[in-house]
Amino acid sequence: MECYLAEIVSTRSLKKELSGLTGYCGTITVSAEEVDTDIEGDAEFHIRAQKLERQHFIWSSDPFLKIYRILDDNGRQLAYQSEYIKRTVNPVWKVFHVGMQALCGGDKKRQFVIECWDHDFRGRYSYPALI
Repeated sequence: MECYLAEIVSTRSLKKELSGLTGYCGTITVSAEEVDTDIEGDAEFHIRAQKLERQHFIWSSDPFLKIYRILDDNGRQLAYQSEYIKRTVNPVWKVFHVGMQALCGGDKKRQFVIECWDHDFRGRYSYPALI
């Protein structure tokens, strides 16, 4: 896929088809938004969960977090992904910081989403909770 930066900036969100050796491979959406570069600093998070749904019959879950910034077009951009905590349905994550630019693009009123996922050593992640 090729495009010009001006295409993305002028439309705020550009969607293009992807192709490869086998032909059609899906689509990609590239978004642009103006950010307030005057806002600095980090947001500090203290997060724990209790009684998460067990994702495996034999063993307990290995939960981790993903934090997404909500974009102007209601899309999402990953701002942070935590480490996973082995074998627990009551995880307590270490305190962590996310830069304000990554979290909200400089707009303190912008919403963000926290998702709790279950890590799987085979790379198949399940989605037990939306926070």
